[in-house]
Amino acid sequence: MLKIYDLTIEYKHEPLGLDEIQPRFGWKLDSNQQDTVQASYRLQIVQGGDVMWDSGRVESAQSILNEYLGPNLTPRTEYDWTVTVWDNHGETAEGTSRFETGLLNGSAFEGKAQWITHAPDKASPVSPVLYKDFAVQGNVKKARLYATALGMYEAEINGEPVDDTYFHPGWTNYRKRLQYQTCAVTLREGKNHLALTLANGWYKGKLGFMPQPNHYGDTTAVLAALCITYEDGHEEWIGTDESWFCTTGAIQSAEIYDGETQDFTADPAAPQPARLFDYGFDTLIGQENEPVRCLQRVPVVKEFTAPNGDHLFDFGQNLTGWVEVEIYGDKGQKLTLRHAESLDESGNFYTENLSWAKATDTYILSGGKQTLHPHFTWHGFRYICVEGLQYGQNVQFTACHLSTDLAQTGHFTCSDKRVNRLQQNIQWSQRDNFLDIPTDCPQRSERLGWTGDVTAFCPTAAFNENIMPFMTKWLRDLASELGPDVSMPQVVPNILGNQQDGAAFWGDVVTVLPW
Repeated sequence: MLKIYDLTIEYKHEPLGLDEIQPRFGWKLDSNQQDTVQASYRLQIVQGGDVMWDSGRVESAQSILNEYLGPNLTPRTEYDWTVTVWDNHGETAEGTSRFETGLLNGSAFEGKAQWITHAPDKASPVSPVLYKDFAVQGNVKKARLYATALGMYEAEINGEPVDDTYFHPGWTNYRKRLQYQTCAVTLREGKNHLALTLANGWYKGKLGFMPQPNHYGDTTAVLAALCITYEDGHEEWIGTDESWFCTTGAIQSAEIYDGETQDFTADPAAPQPARLFDYGFDTLIGQENEPVRCLQRVPVVKEFTAPNGDHLFDFGQNLTGWVEVEIYGDKGQKLTLRHAESLDESGNFYTENLSWAKATDTYILSGGKQTLHPHFTWHGFRYICVEGLQYGQNVQFTACHLSTDLAQTGHFTCSDKRVNRLQQNIQWSQRDNFLDIPTDCPQRSERLGWTGDVTAFCPTAAFNENIMPFMTKWLRDLASELGPDVSMPQVVPNILGNQQDGAAFWGDVVTVLPW
């Protein structure tokens, strides 16, 4: 019996916000007969019950990257698609999936939203919160938030995150390419509150060997458009503009290398009208990569006191991410978490390998029960050193492993436990360093997309995980970084300028990685 499974578009399952003009379809076959191959296929794309495109029966064994060749897809539209396959034994099978297009062109924001930033003052907020209250009147069929930022952003509706992903809009060559995200959101009838919190991120945060800020710009800004489709068919748009307000939240500082400080006793800044920011729409593209998520939650395996008296917690596994804190504390209590990969020869907390990175998260508690974690930073660590705990205080620490959410595709085990452990280490290292871009390290003040590292590792990476969306996005950034002399940067995105250009093997990434 022939079956079809794992239906994908651009290697993604039921993508929301697809921004490809000619998307490519793929599927896999399963059969209880030996020597089964695909003989032919037929693709049909359906919208609202009408067939938009029918490939007809195509005599081909190709079951990946089959291009859509029909009329132009419509922005912000839901499509169903069906594939029918015939095999060499005369059996047939059918599979159905769906996808929803994004804006398909960044200029679609124009007329619906404007770039906004915080109000100018002498002490500009490190992490401004831009918000708008609006009313929903009628039965909502669906609601989609389209958003991006210069910096990093997190979106909340009615005090809850819109999804479980982090570090939007991702790191690209912002001079030429800026991703926007599409998110399905839930609204309530009556008053709603949409808030977007900004941080420096890769756009203007401190990066590099000797961390310097403002590699792409010196001002954070956000662009967002919420489209509400009602049951009666009419649409309402809520876009960023001068009617929005700006305040502050608990986040007092946030840097990728240094960590994050949150003060829950700080009073929010008095609301001020947002101001317009002069930035266009020409560089906007829909998100190409899979998002960053918490893939695994790791408990503490050991709590102990180091020889020098530090209070340490061991998670038993080196990982990339942050620590979630569940605590019942006093108002104003200060809790500090420092992160490290290892202990020194005496068993003390070791941070010398972090270079300039402080890797420290600080919380000033509001009092009562709180669940806390950073929002705009991550660390490479196995141990945390905790300061500020009270004797007998009720607290729980959980490490959250953050990585681009790529499906595991390759598996390997053998009779030698040491080799199995090596393979597990390789998989952990890949997840730890595949955080929106392929990095060289997740812990010190570097975390750059070195082209030599990924050139060496890409065959293994492709065995372990479905790296296609991840590498498609990164290779497009690589192409965008090539200069008129076709010089090859050694890091992508390139924040080092011409300091690290033109090296053998690093430059070979342009042939090795696509292959």
